[in-house]
Amino acid sequence: MAPGAATCGGCGTASLNPVSASIPTAPVTFSYGGVSSWERILGITIDVVLAAVTAGIGWLVWTAVLFTKRQTPAGRLRDKVVVDARTARLASPGKYVARQVVLALMFAYLVAGFFWGFGVVLDIGGFWINTFVIPITLSVVIAVDILWVFLPPRRRLIDVILRTNVVEGQGISYLDSSPVGGGVS
Repeated sequence: MAPGAATCGGCGTASLNPVSASIPTAPVTFSYGGVSSWERILGITIDVVLAAVTAGIGWLVWTAVLFTKRQTPAGRLRDKVVVDARTARLASPGKYVARQVVLALMFAYLVAGFFWGFGVVLDIGGFWINTFVIPITLSVVIAVDILWVFLPPRRRLIDVILRTNVVEGQGISYLDSSPVGGGVS
């Protein structure tokens, strides 16, 4: 190799001009095009309203119909999809189902708690546990999950745990699970 030549660590290509052959020091990352915090809050609100209007049943049926597209009803109305945060491909069926079950249970707990009292929903302890400890704990967990969208990744806590993300759905091929949103940045 000539003096002053630079080589690419990945492919071994040599260049005599080290300035033009600058090798990036940071790994290449993907930009998955996650939506803003306020868009996430709007989506949560639309899903809650749709679930309330349809008594939860319509929301569940619509979610099941959208299973292959990995969308919630609000996501369908606003063209958003649930993707794997690491690969930017549609979320796996297991992750999507786990996410939707957790969201449905959180909604059901809140609705049942408001109508029948939070202590009646989970009757597993004495008066203080049923009346204060369980409702406060679960309400805080739900609030933290929703408010998590204001932290830098702009994802709900359940999305962070399951390693999923909500992104714009434009340009996605639902059949081949091609990457969604941006490319290499």
